[in-house]
Amino acid sequence: MKKLLGFITSFSLISGATITAVSCNSVQRFKDVTITDELASKIIYGLTNSDDFNLANRDIFYKDIDFKNKVIDMINERISAANYKSSIVSLNQSLGLSDDSKDSGLERNKEVLSNLASFNLFNEYTTKRLESSVNIDETDKIYRDKIHPLNPIKLKVNSKEQAGNYAIYYKTENNKWLRWQMTGEFDLINSSTISTYQIPSIELLTNLGNNFRIGILDDEKSKTQDYITNTNSVDDNGKGNNGQGDNKIDWYQNDEKKPFETNGEGIIKYRFAYYFKTRVESKLFSNLLGSSYLDSKLSEDVFDNTTASSRKLILNGASQLISNIQSNFNQQTNTVSNVKMVWALSTEAKNIGKIDKLINDYFVSGQKLKSNKLPLKFIYELITTKGIEVESNVEPKDIKLGLDIKNESKQGSDAFLAMSGFNGFVQNDKETIKSLNGDLKISDDAKKAVSKINTPMILTNNGNGYDSDVKGNKDVVFVLPIYLNDVFSTSDIQIQKQANNDYTLNILENTWTDMSQKFDITNKNNNEKELTIKSINTNGNDKVQIANKDKKWYVKLKNGQSEGNIEITYSNEAMNKTITLKKVEKSNYKTLDVTKKLADTNNNKDLFSNVDKDFTKSFITYDYNIKNYRNLLDKQNSIYDWFNSEKSSADILSLSAENKQTLLDQLKSIISNNDDVKNAAKTELYSQYLKSDSVKYQDLFDEISKFIRDDEVTFD
Repeated sequence: MKKLLGFITSFSLISGATITAVSCNSVQRFKDVTITDELASKIIYGLTNSDDFNLANRDIFYKDIDFKNKVIDMINERISAANYKSSIVSLNQSLGLSDDSKDSGLERNKEVLSNLASFNLFNEYTTKRLESSVNIDETDKIYRDKIHPLNPIKLKVNSKEQAGNYAIYYKTENNKWLRWQMTGEFDLINSSTISTYQIPSIELLTNLGNNFRIGILDDEKSKTQDYITNTNSVDDNGKGNNGQGDNKIDWYQNDEKKPFETNGEGIIKYRFAYYFKTRVESKLFSNLLGSSYLDSKLSEDVFDNTTASSRKLILNGASQLISNIQSNFNQQTNTVSNVKMVWALSTEAKNIGKIDKLINDYFVSGQKLKSNKLPLKFIYELITTKGIEVESNVEPKDIKLGLDIKNESKQGSDAFLAMSGFNGFVQNDKETIKSLNGDLKISDDAKKAVSKINTPMILTNNGNGYDSDVKGNKDVVFVLPIYLNDVFSTSDIQIQKQANNDYTLNILENTWTDMSQKFDITNKNNNEKELTIKSINTNGNDKVQIANKDKKWYVKLKNGQSEGNIEITYSNEAMNKTITLKKVEKSNYKTLDVTKKLADTNNNKDLFSNVDKDFTKSFITYDYNIKNYRNLLDKQNSIYDWFNSEKSSADILSLSAENKQTLLDQLKSIISNNDDVKNAAKTELYSQYLKSDSVKYQDLFDEISKFIRDDEVTFD
């Protein structure tokens, strides 16, 4: 520690201010609000030139490390983790939720980095695969390091990192799983056998289904070529040789003790694990500070006497994240997206007329889709595949929609809709657009056309197409404006009216759900009495629990139950409903909300303890409100209006909650690059975490000290 103090006192801080170096029982305090390049340079000077510190520890210090940016990244990472944790703790206390782990801030940091890096690597890899045009292993070789192999070295098992002989497998027909491998990748060095490459097709990679697993090869048996050869292909149970013999792999499992399965975007970080960490994630640390700052400003909690905690979550329309993504956020009829996703479908000029006819006959009216329930992904697949049979009002009654036109764009796929030709995220720039993230290659005319679009749309340039970067081709352009109304939509967990006039409600099991916030969004109500609950009962069934106090009405589908019925009586009894609560799996849940276990608070105890003795083992869910609605009627009608708005996107609504979080993280990262956001984040967070709060600063100082190593470490 003496050496550490010597190092600290060897340089001055920003703008001539000094660091006060004190004993280990105290703290070191920064006096100013920002970290400049000058400070970072002086830290590096102290590290590299002080006699007290040598760089003999080569696993930490390499000649090609950019020390200055390393320190800045390290400081930003620690501050962002602390800021995430502060936001999480504050939210838990306000809503009466159980505490997260002590490392919740670091875990959130890792999640954000992983989400951003997965998105970038998936687009990069699929682009390289499209450029190569064939399914061979040449692309994979780019991502191989001479020292570090492909595939994970360690994976988390029961919350601990565990080494293993891991390999990626992908699904083929008849539940057969092939090992993803380059030529001879798993063969023994002295083997006369050379296994052929097995590479998933670009179609499988961009399929949104969970077609990938992680296999665990037997450590001892994998030392024999026979085992390697006979586990190239395994069945659903991991048995090789079509289920014959004792050649077998184990499947890496998820938290539910089932085989972990994911899609192409989800598996890419495992297949190229070392590249993912060192080449992709490592470049994104600079985004963490701004992202955590934007996250902390995204929402606020306000009083609401109908919820368990008497608090509700409101999105902050004045936050820099929201104002940068869309204008007039709280005015649904006037709001305009400032951020759009763009794809180019490149094909021969002769095909453009066919595409134009298809979309104008069935999907587009003027400058918008005929229905906001039409996903762009569905239309894209009709163009690029043989399509589907549909009923027609004229002869022939059954017609086949589908053009089977290949998208010849050399740009890769996005991670959300998995459509090739992804040009990235863009923003309007006067009468054109500019790139926010990605590789924007569409023509100038196409850019001008995209700038005028505020709803999901397909542009064909009146059947002529736009100039393409693929020689001799023309482009059809897909445009998806992003609205946070869709990202935070609760439409998937609202009351759904079925064809037989029955009602259903998707619900997580063992999770208390606020029924005062559940509506039939297919109707617009005219009176608040139509929404005000008088009573809820189960008619004696034991599958559902009900909690009520004053205006608070909550229901819970018990553990292990797939569905259960409730009857709701409203103040206007003409609106009474029998509703079937249907269990939805977490993996199929589409609402970005806050779902956590209940804490042992007085509010929770008063509401739940009489019907749920072990209520702290139950979960509760809180939705995000787009604004602070005047009353229930205002909220229901607002949700109804957006559900039917031409600006709403079926593609975004259909994303899983996990993918919506990934999209939100991507948007935060993009907006964090805005200079105003950068300055605001540094001014607030550096001031908060590098100034007078001894608790916050000590944690940061302890982390920095890890990077100051010498042959003899002392702590006196």
